Amino acid sequence: NSGTYNIFASYGLRKDNRNRTTSDSRQQIEPSSVVTRTRADLFSYARPLSNSAALGLDYRIDDRNEAGTSGNFFINAFTRTDNSGTVRQNDAGVTTEAYSRNRYDPEYEKEFELTAYFEHVFPKEDHKFRAEVNLSRSPEQEDNHFTNVYAQPAISTTYDNTLIKQDETRTQVSLDYSNPLNESSSFEAGYAGEFRRNDLDFRAESFDQAQQRFVRDSIRTNRFLYNGDIHAVYGTFRQSLGAFGFQAGLRAEPAKNESHLVTRDSVVSNDYFSLFPTLHLSYKVGRETELQLSYSRRVHRPHEEDLNPFPEYRDPRNISAGNPYLLPEYIQSIELGCQFQNELISVLPALYYRYTYNRFTSVTRVLDDSTLLTTRENLSNGQSGGLEVVVTVNVGGLFAAHWSANAFHDQIDASNLGYTQNRSTTTWGSNLTFDFNMGDATKLQMNSNYNSSRL
Repeated sequence: NSGTYNIFASYGLRKDNRNRTTSDSRQQIEPSSVVTRTRADLFSYARPLSNSAALGLDYRIDDRNEAGTSGNFFINAFTRTDNSGTVRQNDAGVTTEAYSRNRYDPEYEKEFELTAYFEHVFPKEDHKFRAEVNLSRSPEQEDNHFTNVYAQPAISTTYDNTLIKQDETRTQVSLDYSNPLNESSSFEAGYAGEFRRNDLDFRAESFDQAQQRFVRDSIRTNRFLYNGDIHAVYGTFRQSLGAFGFQAGLRAEPAKNESHLVTRDSVVSNDYFSLFPTLHLSYKVGRETELQLSYSRRVHRPHEEDLNPFPEYRDPRNISAGNPYLLPEYIQSIELGCQFQNELISVLPALYYRYTYNRFTSVTRVLDDSTLLTTRENLSNGQSGGLEVVVTVNVGGLFAAHWSANAFHDQIDASNLGYTQNRSTTTWGSNLTFDFNMGDATKLQMNSNYNSSRL
């Protein structure tokens, strides 16, 4: 950093073990009251090696204008191996089917990102304008090779392959303007645009014993294209009136989504316009205590994988697929908190309630006598309410700690899917971080987190 230029770079290397064990036990009652039991055990092993690098430049044009650009690169490559064994027994406990399905899968994930910005600072303090453009691309690939060995009935070993390619490009544009109107009020406004293009290509083939070569499986091969454009315009006003303060905002958001089912030569469109208001109120009870009340309306959009209706065939008994008609879920949230803060500690307990309509859920259906299909659907609604506590401690420049805990009761209503009874549970999670300053240039950080079972 010479004052006019600031150049920065970083590089990271990581290697770890990822071991996963999955057990799937089923008991199926046929119409004739015959019971069939199936158990499948899977052990998966991988040792990913990831590399990440970043390089950037900031240039101070003059006292009021600055521009810069930066780029990031990430690659994660590894080979995954699966060993799966399945046993099926009849009502008498006699094994009628036993086989293993093993996978060898070299795969990778890459990400390229480029960012450029321009910022202008006006003569008044904190009065500024910033424009930023972000371009990114994320290609991924799985090259699965399956071997199926049959112990009972004793038949010849079979082989099949799947090549799964996914390539996403994303462009983000933002224009942000902030103006402190006076000592007690400020105004912010801006525009944010996000444009996504996603290509999901699934190719399947099976080994033909007669031809002694792999041939394409046209039934399982598919391709899915997704285009999503979102434009958002927002404004926020903040005002302080003695001990009382409020902040009100509104975001208008037209969105255009298009799912192209290339294999079926079909297009599913979902265009919508939404308004998202926010309101935050605060009141200072004393020098160190403040009451806070807030309301917001938010949106959670489905990922491309959740919209892709073509199934991935990894396990003959378990198939997963997306839903091109899946709608965004909308969350209405209200929160009441009380913050106590001094130079040593900050404590913020808050009660909250959230109502979600079109809430996402996973639904599993029976396809045939041995196969289950899991997909995504919109629920009628979901509700949750609970208590969140955030505590921050800072002991001079030596030690800092941050602890948060969240406990809530969660309930879902699936009456629109044909379920007459609601489901609910109480769950909680916690996070704890310690920072130790061990010198002018060295810091040690320890982090831990826990999440209980969820609905």
